[in-house]
Amino acid sequence: MLPDYTEKHQEKLKNARVLVVGAGGLGSVVLTYLSRTGIGTIGIVEFDTVDISNLHRQVLYSEKEIGSSKLELAIRQLKMGNSTTHFIPFNEKLDEDNVHAIFNDYDIIVDCTDNFPTRYLINDTSAKSGKPVVFASVANYEGQVTILNHKKNINYREIFSFKPDNTPAKGVLPTLLPIVGGIQANEVIKLITRQKETLDGKLLVYNGLNNIQHILTIRE
Repeated sequence: MLPDYTEKHQEKLKNARVLVVGAGGLGSVVLTYLSRTGIGTIGIVEFDTVDISNLHRQVLYSEKEIGSSKLELAIRQLKMGNSTTHFIPFNEKLDEDNVHAIFNDYDIIVDCTDNFPTRYLINDTSAKSGKPVVFASVANYEGQVTILNHKKNINYREIFSFKPDNTPAKGVLPTLLPIVGGIQANEVIKLITRQKETLDGKLLVYNGLNNIQHILTIRE
C-alpha cells in the first residue's frame, strides 16, 4: 500500500539476514520493528540478564523476568509478533575470538551496544569484512544514528578518533529509545530495500529535551 513499494521490496526483507548486537533498550525497539516488518533471518548477540534498573527502557522484558536471560525472553516475545522470522541466538559476549564467525553469515550489522570497546570491535570487523553497520547510541537526553563502512566509507574511528571515557552514562530518558531505535530500524529497512536517502555519510543527532534534530554531513 506504500507508494513505490512493491512485492519485490518485501521479498528483499524476507531474504535479508540481519545481525543485531545487543537486546537492551535500543535492541528491544529495533528487534521488534525489524521482525514485524518481515526480516527473514535475525541473529541476536546478547549474554546479559534482565535487571530491575533496565525495565524503564527495555520494553521486551518485565518485572517477573528479572534475573532471566534476555536472549531467550526476547526471542520468545518477538516470535509472538511474527512467527515466520528465523531467529539465531548467540548467548555470548562479542570479542575478537568470535566476532568474525558471528558476522560471517549476515548482510547488515546493527550496533545496539552501550560501550565503546564493543563499538570499536564492531566497526573494525565491519571495515575488514565490508559489511555495513547501522549504528545508534543514546545517553542522557541525546541520541545519534549513522551508517558505517558503507558506500561513503565512514569509519566509527573518524567520528570518535579519541579514546572516550567508557564510564556508563548516569541515565537515559526512556522515551528517547523508541525514537532513536525507530530511526535505526528505519535505516536498516532502507538499506535492504535500496532506498536512495539514507544516513550513509551523515550523523543524525536528536535532542529529547527540545525535540531538535540535526543531520551533520560527515562526507559527501
